[in-house]
Amino acid sequence: ITMKSDNVNVTIKKGRTKLASTVMDTEQYPKMPNEKPAYQLRYTGEDWKEIVEATAYAAATSESRPTLRGVHIQVTEEGQSFVCTDSKRLARVKYPKAEVAEELAITLPAESLRNTSAIFDNEKPVIVMGFRNRVAMMNSNMIYTAMALEGNYPDTSRLIPEAYEQEIEISKEELDGAIKLLKTLSEKKIVKAAFSSEGIVLSINEEVANGEVVVNVNSEGIQETTIGFDMDYLREAINSFEKDELILKHSGAVK
Repeated sequence: ITMKSDNVNVTIKKGRTKLASTVMDTEQYPKMPNEKPAYQLRYTGEDWKEIVEATAYAAATSESRPTLRGVHIQVTEEGQSFVCTDSKRLARVKYPKAEVAEELAITLPAESLRNTSAIFDNEKPVIVMGFRNRVAMMNSNMIYTAMALEGNYPDTSRLIPEAYEQEIEISKEELDGAIKLLKTLSEKKIVKAAFSSEGIVLSINEEVANGEVVVNVNSEGIQETTIGFDMDYLREAINSFEKDELILKHSGAVK
């Protein structure tokens, strides 16, 4: 195959086949930033993948609040905090390492972070470099750029409680399987979870179907309480974790 261009047209030949097409001005194509970055953050490939998968799923999909479509990264002397919320649920990862001298806060599009998680090599480090109006994420010989989101991200520092009424250890696989089973019957996608020393009874009771599944727990002295969960939200949350053993903490029947 031979290709020839005169900056206006490109001609492609192979054997007796010949194709021609007009081309665009290469000067109009976006360029990678080449100035010195304002800041630089470094992660292992595995850490970056874990951070993205544990946060980006909770981003908003609506255009009404653009900042909530991103993952907010805040760097302080204590380390880094990654927060993502659509105002109905919140995911947060605390990363203890900070490699910049000054404090900073940026919001990166959640979709862009998911893209990097899918294509980056987990065996290679990930470097996040900030420029005037965009962020470049580098991994091995690949650079992925994205525009940082503008606007003030809401203060979420007080939304996750520091103390809880009780903690319950449970198998992620068993809990997810039970929810998945009940979801096939449910139209409302809401499951009731009754906590007791016997385990967690997940149940639905609707006009078209009803049923319950008992999930074993690895904790003793559980206080009896009942909480209603959105099935999709709960499944996305528990599946964002790598380990199979999870700890559910709650403060009454609301949080």
